[in-house]
Formats: sequence, structure tokens, C-alpha cells
Amino acid sequence: MANTHRRPAARYYRRAPGAGWLAALIAVPLGLGLIGWAGSPQREALPDLPVIATTATDNDTAGPEAMVAPFSLRRKGNDVVLSGQLPDPASVAFAVDKVRNNLPGTTVLDLLTPIDGVTAADLTRFDGVLKAGEPLSDFGFSIEGATITLFGTAQSDAAKLRLEQAVGTAWPELKVLDDIAVLSTAPPVPQ
Repeated sequence: MANTHRRPAARYYRRAPGAGWLAALIAVPLGLGLIGWAGSPQREALPDLPVIATTATDNDTAGPEAMVAPFSLRRKGNDVVLSGQLPDPASVAFAVDKVRNNLPGTTVLDLLTPIDGVTAADLTRFDGVLKAGEPLSDFGFSIEGATITLFGTAQSDAAKLRLEQAVGTAWPELKVLDDIAVLSTAPPVPQ
């Protein structure tokens, strides 16, 4: 006997949405968003962005808002640590040689990283800073963005001021923060 019992046909047949539905799903919210954005009062209240004209100059100074790569020097006794970023290996060798020549008898630890194209502080004016810091056994500075921070200890206010002025002369385009502590000599205790 043949199987005469059949399954009933589904009353509701649902097909998968086609490409038209997918396009509508994307286009309708996008269109409504654009209509709402175009007519919003906030958009009309926004000022036009200023046009900034720049001209190239021949000098290599970075200007008062200069943003240079990080660079730091730290001297503690006869050890000097250089760290930061310079544009090429020749600049790294230049900085290390400057320190060795201006702070004789020190051991220089080179932690500098050459990164192609980075904007670094001009180290050709580095000599005056090192000469002003030579009498100090604990001093250093770090360059971050447009700011140089001095740190360490000095034996006198005059030594501290000499170093601050040397840094200001070497990098006049950068802001100098002087956090150098001055050692105070306590009066002798009567016996």
C-alpha cells in the first residue's frame, strides 16, 4: 500500500530578504540621519574653521610652540645617562661625543634611539649646557614637547642660575622649568 498520507503545505512561506532590503536597511537610517543633521540648530551655530597659512623659513628653530622628541641627560657622580630619541645614528654619536668631551672622566650610558624623521632639539648648542653643569655632580634635564625640565642639586644659587641660563641660551624656543635644589650649608654647631 502506497503512503497516501502527505504533509500539509506550510501556510506561510518566508523567503530570505534580498539585496533591495539590505540596501534599504542601510540607506534609510543614513538618509534620516543626514536630514536630521542638516537641519539641526547646532550645526548652524558652529563657527567656520580658521584657515591657517604657513610659510617655510630657512632657519631650523622650532618656534615657541615647538614639539620635539623626548631627550634627557642625567649625571650622578661620574655616570651620565643619555636617553630619548634622535633622528639618526649620526645624531646619537654626536650627542655621546659632546658629553664625553665636555664632561671628562665620566662614563656615558647611551640609551638613545635613532628614529628616522623625528624632530629633535638642536644639539649643536649643547656645549654651554654641559660646561655649566660640569661643576655639579648631580644634575640633569629632560626635554618633553616644548618644555625643558632641569633637576638635580647645586651647591649655590649662582651655579643653579648658570645652568638655567645656559639651557635658555641653547634652546631659546623651549620653555625652561628649573627644579634644581640648592644645597644649604647649615651653620656649624657650637661645641
